[in-house]
Amino acid sequence: MEKVQPSLEEVSSILSKSRTSKFPPNLVPLCAQIPADLFTPTQAYLKVSEGSKLSFLYESAATTGTIGRYSFVGANPLKVIKSGPGHGPEEDPLPRLEQELAQYRVASVPSLRLPPLTGGVIGYVGYDCVRYFEPKTARPMKDVLKLPESFFMLYDTIVAFDHFFNVCKVITYLRVPSSGSATDLQTAYEKACGTLHRTISLLQAEHIPLPYQPPIALDQPSKSNFGKTGYEAHVTRLKKHVCKGDIIQAVPSHRISRPTTLHPFNIYRHLRTVNPSPYLFYIDCEDFSIVGASPELLVKEEAGRIITHPIAGTVKRGQSPEEDERLAEELSNSIKDRAEHVMLVDLARNDINRVCDPLSTRVDRLMVVERFSHVQHLVSQVSGVLREGENRFTAFRSIFPAGTVSGAPKVKAMELIAELEQEKRGVYAGAVGYFGFSRVSLDGSKIEDEGAMDTCIALRTMVVKDGVAYLQAGGGIVFDSVEEDEWIETMNKLGANIRTIEEAEKRYLELEKLRNGNAAGQPNVFTANTFFTFDNPQLLVTVKALLSLDSPDQQTADNMKLNISYPANGSQKLIEVEDDRKLRVFMEKRMGNEVPGDSLGDEWKGYIFRITGGNDKQGFPMKQGVMLPTRVKLLLADGHSCYRPRRTGERKRKSVRGCIVGQDLAVLALSIVKQGDGEIPGLTDVVNPKRLGPKRATKIRRFFGLSKQDDVRKFVIRREVVPKKEGAKPYTKAPKIQRLVTPQRMQHKRHRIALKRRRAEAAKDAANEYAQLLAKRVHEEREKRTELRKRRASSMRKE
Repeated sequence: MEKVQPSLEEVSSILSKSRTSKFPPNLVPLCAQIPADLFTPTQAYLKVSEGSKLSFLYESAATTGTIGRYSFVGANPLKVIKSGPGHGPEEDPLPRLEQELAQYRVASVPSLRLPPLTGGVIGYVGYDCVRYFEPKTARPMKDVLKLPESFFMLYDTIVAFDHFFNVCKVITYLRVPSSGSATDLQTAYEKACGTLHRTISLLQAEHIPLPYQPPIALDQPSKSNFGKTGYEAHVTRLKKHVCKGDIIQAVPSHRISRPTTLHPFNIYRHLRTVNPSPYLFYIDCEDFSIVGASPELLVKEEAGRIITHPIAGTVKRGQSPEEDERLAEELSNSIKDRAEHVMLVDLARNDINRVCDPLSTRVDRLMVVERFSHVQHLVSQVSGVLREGENRFTAFRSIFPAGTVSGAPKVKAMELIAELEQEKRGVYAGAVGYFGFSRVSLDGSKIEDEGAMDTCIALRTMVVKDGVAYLQAGGGIVFDSVEEDEWIETMNKLGANIRTIEEAEKRYLELEKLRNGNAAGQPNVFTANTFFTFDNPQLLVTVKALLSLDSPDQQTADNMKLNISYPANGSQKLIEVEDDRKLRVFMEKRMGNEVPGDSLGDEWKGYIFRITGGNDKQGFPMKQGVMLPTRVKLLLADGHSCYRPRRTGERKRKSVRGCIVGQDLAVLALSIVKQGDGEIPGLTDVVNPKRLGPKRATKIRRFFGLSKQDDVRKFVIRREVVPKKEGAKPYTKAPKIQRLVTPQRMQHKRHRIALKRRRAEAAKDAANEYAQLLAKRVHEEREKRTELRKRRASSMRKE
């Protein structure tokens, strides 16, 4: 039985100090923890939420690609708080939330170290709630999705993963009995302990109840609510308002509906692996589900400060660390991106100043490049200390919605957006997050902590309802925006989530086939020892059926080969790896990354490899850098080994597998950058002489330590060739020097430049001569017409 903290005696002591105080606590947190090394947050969610139609999973991944410190799971809420037509009162949802949370006061327990979220409300505030915050923006809007304008679930039991200490903490609350008797307190304590132990029993169960997955239907069509023509018309109208000076920027959007038979949680499982983001969430709202991977914080309370993160300026990730740095520098130096970013920072400062002490408002970070899975953003941080009389809810109301999804000036931009779109946005551009319980001081004399608040902007977010996934995206419109480019930008943003759905459908279709065609008709139920989840990036997706194929030949065909080279002595060796556990260290790595080789066996202890490439079974080389768990589309040029011309279109795209998440890569190329403890026969114990030396002149100079005055032709490495024909004399062979600068080459270059100059001058002279001739002919023609008019006038006078 896991230890529960605090004990009954500690609870009694804490309550005795504050029972007659100004703010007596009515909740006491109880916590029990278990090791979290054998299961993941997604497994915990599946176990805890079984049979519940209201639940959530809230995770985080750092911008470096590592997992965030905390993940939160909850199911079976105490209460659901909704608002909006057909769901609840049509009013500002924040006062109702504030009133609900004000009923709970949590006691301070010095011995407990708890995560930021231990209980409270989790859900979303839709973009359309802005009409309650800024009445000028209210317009009659068509409700297509018929979602609640706000939706929150109240929880008093939370499962929290602390990834730093690798433990899982289960937190629940003891409700302090009003009677104050020791017997009632003991009964309440035992009831809370029972909740903890039941939850832990679910977490430790071997059974993993995967969601029921109906048959997969591939290649479903997508449809935009406005279409290209409609969206471009919106852009044109907004540009006119920019020219008039009504706004500086506005952010219109359009929504795509994409039918899918995927269970929403299966979409989330795939999304979190291909697009790790600071805010990852899955919320089951009974009638619909929300799946999201948002990169942008809206507003957060931390150590007494209100924090917001304006994001503006985007560039793709590079295929190598060097290209990453180059693209990041281009983004930092982009005048357009910097101007747009500064505008949003000013807007954030204005929003913060509405509720914070102006002297405390500061820009903590300005235009820092942060790297995400597919893109790099310019990110700033603005923060301030709340003024007296303000709280986290007024701070949220001041900042909502973010300028990145509305525009500037914010109110006028939102008015124009409402007039153009005429449809409710729903969850998109709203806020997803949580508000925690407030905590009183140890003696109950004051509210020590108002409660946690952490919300993100609902970007890269899908709403799945009635078998349809709804995705929405927009773009900032300024004076020089081009209509077609803005449409393409929104489709690129939507394309990431659409591809996530398509790739997830293909993945689960393969799993259906592996289960003998049974997956479509029976629930997906496995035991822990037969299903290894894909959720952890360091683990492989595998099913027991993959490991028990009847044909030994088929098993061997799927083994991955490693082509290991040792540049120090010019040797290489091809090895075959049958145990997929040895390959886990290579999972989700980028080309150029260095990986320890200890997992390959004792003989490789101390070795460090660099990933240099690979080829899949179709022969496509892995050149795009980022290794994804699916096929990717590459833009190829003529001459590339994968290039295949298309009949129409300028872009030459090819589907290429660039992953190492399974044995579907024929060969993975590695290079030894550090030799380990032992020798590898045939690899490190042999020295292969170089057949030919360097061919480029600069490399020859570097190889032999020459200066520019030295003649590199004297240092070309030649090799002797023995002819196969009898009696023929042996001869030597040397590579042709590349980029060799000689007097003859310089003279040839000067000659070509002179020819080019003469051709340009001749063309210029010919153009001048033609212009003079043309002017002469035009002048002669004018004189003829003038003479003709004079003759006609003279003849008319004679008559």
